Amino acid sequence: MTSISLISFPSFHGKKIEMIDVFSVRFATEEGIKVGSTISDAARTFGGLKEIMMSEIESREYAEFSDQPSGLYFQVYGDNSIAGNYPAGNNPTAQANPGAWISSIEVTGRQIMGNGGIGGITLDTTEAGLLKTAGAMNFGEIFKGKD
Repeated sequence: MTSISLISFPSFHGKKIEMIDVFSVRFATEEGIKVGSTISDAARTFGGLKEIMMSEIESREYAEFSDQPSGLYFQVYGDNSIAGNYPAGNNPTAQANPGAWISSIEVTGRQIMGNGGIGGITLDTTEAGLLKTAGAMNFGEIFKGKD
């Protein structure tokens, strides 16, 4: 199932999209990194792994790379659910567990792609425009988060 999560503030019909959360392998950055790419592949593409940070409240992990485009955030996951190798409980770490991968890509800035979007959807697209594009590209289920 393909899904795209969107957040628009305030959430009234016709407002502009301010964030795109990508969970599908159908979309990739201009450099070819997508959901399912390994952290190793992303590190080679974006100049090395800078760190993996685990959030304290939800235990979600995010990877940052030395030369990644601004406006992109990579949530990561690994076998047994842990992407980072946290020696002695240290957080953050600069070491990924073998095979750890990107589980979602958050798009939040104008610099993310040459046109400010991903997969034909750009920041500032209206909700109506998104639905039209999604219908034409057969994205599957599209939903708007509670926020």
